[in-house]
Amino acid sequence: MKMRWSSVAWSVIALLLILSLFTPFQIVTISFIAIPIVILYATLSVRSFIIHMLLVWLVAFLAMGTFGSAAILFAIYFTIPAIVMGRLYRRKSTAISVLFNGTITILIESIIMLFVMNTLLGFNFNEYLGEAIRTSIDPLQSANLMPVGWTPKMTDDLIAMMTSMLPFALIFSSVMIAAVTHAISQRILNRQGVEAAKFKPLREWMLPRSLIWYYFIAVLADMFISPTDTSFVSIVLLNLLPVLKIAFMIQTVCFFFFVAHAKKWNKIIPFLLMIPLFIFPPLRIIGLMDIAFPIRQSLVKPKM
Repeated sequence: MKMRWSSVAWSVIALLLILSLFTPFQIVTISFIAIPIVILYATLSVRSFIIHMLLVWLVAFLAMGTFGSAAILFAIYFTIPAIVMGRLYRRKSTAISVLFNGTITILIESIIMLFVMNTLLGFNFNEYLGEAIRTSIDPLQSANLMPVGWTPKMTDDLIAMMTSMLPFALIFSSVMIAAVTHAISQRILNRQGVEAAKFKPLREWMLPRSLIWYYFIAVLADMFISPTDTSFVSIVLLNLLPVLKIAFMIQTVCFFFFVAHAKKWNKIIPFLLMIPLFIFPPLRIIGLMDIAFPIRQSLVKPKM
């Protein structure tokens, strides 16, 4: 009986999160929508899961009226990666496997969605993004809130850069949604008696050393490519560099946790050290050095 009421509660939460996509709260709730669906799939039989989800979709369709079809599409969009992740939890897969497959599923879905919208509905995301940026900038420029000397060409260059960053945005959002879903679902499932693997402690993380070579090659290539270049290589670099910089920031955070553990510092200290990292991003060089050199070994080297 307890499991039955728990499943009903998670179904209601899933419904409310789907409906929240049509409110200003979507910026926050979009990262949490898959969580109740993952829990339902991992704790129910396939038949019970289907019944719960069909009821959720039906209520969402009826509640949204003319936007009912959109509600169903959004629900399906988040249900598919939730099923993939939930199935992996059932198989007792590793945390990295859950995160990777969840990320890839969301990314593929996003690409297919953009392709279908462009091919069948004639929706051009690049044009939509450009129009949205112009709509935002024009009032600011009229109120003299833009930098002195801002020209229409600068607006065009900004739009070109933003559209070129679409692959990075898709990858980043896919990783973020999958990571948030795993981080919360894993804890809830373990409390409910479903064994779900968790990641190693941050202090034990170590990214591949090959990332350093990718970074230096990207930086050198970026020095010789014009910012206005729209070639394939330029677009790859434009999206690769932010990904690598974020990776080194993550490694820096891991290093902070390692040092705090090795030196037996207060647990709050690595969190405090993260503040200057986000204020001054070039501190990510600490993560780069952590990957490149055996710094950790020297920190835990026994004293003679």
